[in-house]
Amino acid sequence: MDLEKVLEEKLKIKYEEYINSYLQLVSNWFAYIILSNEKYIVDHSLDPTWDYSGRLLKAEEPFDLNDYVTFGDFVETEYTEDSTASFTSRCGLYHTTYDEPLEYLTNEWLMSLLEPVIKDLIKNDNEYLMEWIAIEKKNIISSSEDIDGIIDEIFDDDLIGDFILTSSLELLESLKPIHPIFLFNRGKVEALKTIESERVKQKKMREDYRINSEKAQLLWNKIIKMYQVKYNEVMPHRIEKPLYDQKVKSLLIELHRNGTDVKEIQYIGKHINHYFSNSVRGLISGFKS
Repeated sequence: MDLEKVLEEKLKIKYEEYINSYLQLVSNWFAYIILSNEKYIVDHSLDPTWDYSGRLLKAEEPFDLNDYVTFGDFVETEYTEDSTASFTSRCGLYHTTYDEPLEYLTNEWLMSLLEPVIKDLIKNDNEYLMEWIAIEKKNIISSSEDIDGIIDEIFDDDLIGDFILTSSLELLESLKPIHPIFLFNRGKVEALKTIESERVKQKKMREDYRINSEKAQLLWNKIIKMYQVKYNEVMPHRIEKPLYDQKVKSLLIELHRNGTDVKEIQYIGKHINHYFSNSVRGLISGFKS
């Protein structure tokens, strides 16, 4: 036996122990898609003669769980809104179905179990891990107390790559025969919580944006007056970099020295940027005292 085999056995025990959490994770993911995502179809009406990729269009109707006999039917036939280059003759685009993000979700879940497995091996001074450190990593890992270093090296060496792949495929194959209504009902409550949380977050972001935009405009009006008093001229409606460097930057510095927070000055570049060239917009957005 070697460290790779030990990791494989321990990880299998761990994922079998937490299989219900994986099922819940997938259920939440699936219910969220059904409740919040758009349904897409591939339209070929505008395909040129040399390419039959088609284009993704929003379907007129939302997802209907009764359209699928199994969960596999859904993930293998329904499209996300993403498309990638296929590098295939006469088919320039590949339209992503939900089996791809599901596979990614599964791999990430399996990988999340690896760190506690490694920490258990370190805690128990596993002989195969100690041997691997002493022989394979003697010039990189100073001791078994270097937990982060050990974890990083195991990930870098990809000691469980093949097992992650085979386990992922097994998990996915076990899911596909399940009826989608079962998974949807299991994940619906958490999905609704996530959707509500996102709605509240988006509302707060919009409100913060409005408030910060108003603050930025008031501060910019103040700067316009400062400019007129200091230079005895009206500020141009658009600020290019030479004018910023020569006259405007010093006003921002003066504001900051008199107590204006750096973030409030940066809001000018971020929220009312139609006054500035691209370079000036970037300079004000990243203003530092």
